[in-house]
Amino acid sequence: MRFHRLDLNLLIVLDTLLTELSVSQTATRLHLGQPAISAALARLREHFEDELLIPVGRRMVPTALAQNLAEPVKDILQRTHSVVNTRPQFNPAEAQRRFSISVSDYVAIILFPAVNRALAEQAPGIQISLRQTPIPQARVTHPVTEALDRRNNDFAIIPEEYHSESHSREPIMEDTYSCIAWNENKFIEDTLSLENYQKLNHAITEFDDGRIHARESLAIEHLGYKRSIGTITESFSQLPDLIVGTQMIATVQTRLAKLYSKRLPLKILKSPVEIPNVVEIIQWHKFRDYDQAMIWFRALLQNVAEKL
Repeated sequence: MRFHRLDLNLLIVLDTLLTELSVSQTATRLHLGQPAISAALARLREHFEDELLIPVGRRMVPTALAQNLAEPVKDILQRTHSVVNTRPQFNPAEAQRRFSISVSDYVAIILFPAVNRALAEQAPGIQISLRQTPIPQARVTHPVTEALDRRNNDFAIIPEEYHSESHSREPIMEDTYSCIAWNENKFIEDTLSLENYQKLNHAITEFDDGRIHARESLAIEHLGYKRSIGTITESFSQLPDLIVGTQMIATVQTRLAKLYSKRLPLKILKSPVEIPNVVEIIQWHKFRDYDQAMIWFRALLQNVAEKL
């Protein structure tokens, strides 16, 4: 379809090009050949009378016009997607749909087993795709923007302090923090002193090769406490296994501690350091505020989280 002499299909190519900044990656993402993407870019340049993307070394850099086009083009496509998927009513028992959700492994393991059980009972045709919380390629990009805009997820679940003002949001669940230790840790009895907390080795979570610290680590550092670090992982759910059979301890979300204490020889201890509760929120595109399927799914998540 053409509008003012522009093939509207080219907007999909333009949006992907401005996201990937690469002809080859755009071709891969759109399942097209590189010659087809190069031809589409040539037509876009002709229409807008601008180079749009300029090769700089091995990268492509958007022109000023391209940068101005990026947000409105994405908005047009997202609103079109919303209109195309609008239905007069939503019947979960008969619906066939997939929701992609960006989550941490903590949220995935705590919340989504119960979500799967609820879906099996109420909406067997609904699929969910759990995707790891993304680390933005460009460090200036917000992780929620990366998840919803660049990676086209339907939802992102993330701690409240990392929310994006550009997207709709609501709280999902709240948790405290506890310490865990192997049952036979010879340095710990029924309580954990601040002295031992600072002296013992810790297993901790970090991301992006250590450049991004977990929120509990940031809170501990902010309070001025120093910890001895023994093991670092990029997974919250690996921490309990990593300390079994060692004298290490870990500071984890309390629900995670309780879950793994049923499976592993662990003791749960009150943290001697007061760490603010974590509030996990769900975010989605504002233009999908009235998508009946998404409203239903958010309500399902809320109902499941309340029963945890």
